Amino acid sequence: MAPNARNNVLLVGGSSGVGLATAKLALTALPGTNIVLSSSNKERLEKAVQELKSAAPSEESIIDFVVGDVSNISTQFNDVEAILKAANSIFNGKIDHIIWTAGSFPHPPQGDGPKEPSNDDLLSVSTTRLFGPLTLTHLGKKYMTNSRKSSITTSSGVLVYRPRPGIARGIGLLGGLDSATRGLAVDLAPIRANFVVLGPIKTPLLEKFASSEAAMKHMAEGSLLKAVGEADEAAEAYLASMRCSYMTGSRIDCDGGALLV
Repeated sequence: MAPNARNNVLLVGGSSGVGLATAKLALTALPGTNIVLSSSNKERLEKAVQELKSAAPSEESIIDFVVGDVSNISTQFNDVEAILKAANSIFNGKIDHIIWTAGSFPHPPQGDGPKEPSNDDLLSVSTTRLFGPLTLTHLGKKYMTNSRKSSITTSSGVLVYRPRPGIARGIGLLGGLDSATRGLAVDLAPIRANFVVLGPIKTPLLEKFASSEAAMKHMAEGSLLKAVGEADEAAEAYLASMRCSYMTGSRIDCDGGALLV
């Protein structure tokens, strides 16, 4: 099937890291790409938009942002719908692809021995990493081009499948997005729904939790490729989800072989 002549791409959590790298790649790899980034940090969004405009191969591409905070569970439906409406307005048309990379990690357990994150931490993380994508897909269809060339791609990590001590409740929640993706593929058809599983990727978020060289080396040793991935490498997984119009309900692993070790 021929690719879209136009690709309106909304990236939620796209102001840095993998989301921003995916936006850059889409601008060069997908024809007629327009980009809207969304996150809660206006300053980072403004910087990211300028970076994308400098890298864009065409001055005709729409590159803009919407400030939106999706971390409040009680207002999330309204907050997510506001982002979708704003994206339609900026594009002056429907959205073709949505990428969700927004989310944080639980605070590291304190004290001796493994400890589970607090309930507050679990609610905070699952609000953006689980409920956010599910809210988006529930609301998104009417704001999207109703075609199998359109896609929604959500994200998780290898810890869901290779847990370490002390995170059982967290991965129990976040693992729900894997099974939900298959249900979403059914509900959204012909719009496609896929799910990217990332290994450790060198981003500002990862560096907050693994700031030392020793920590990065330890993560690298946990993969077959003995390396921590780069954001532009991870972006290729999201591009595959957008480009392959015969793939839906699928899990795409981009982990350096971590799930095989």
